[in-house]
Amino acid sequence: MKIDGKLIREEARRKHGIDLDADRADELAREVDRLNTATAEAARSIGLDDDPTVFTAVLRGLRR
Repeated sequence: MKIDGKLIREEARRKHGIDLDADRADELAREVDRLNTATAEAARSIGLDDDPTVFTAVLRGLRR
């Protein structure tokens, strides 16, 4: 699912009562999309039977 500024603005308003301007919402959308992509890639690299702490280690490794 692609995250865009419109979705970020709607969710911020609906869930948190925050009105974001379009530029800030777009910035946050890019960051959320980047994090979602990294998480999905990390999840594909580990098996479902792996120790859950491996997932955290993979995410930390990607951060470097």
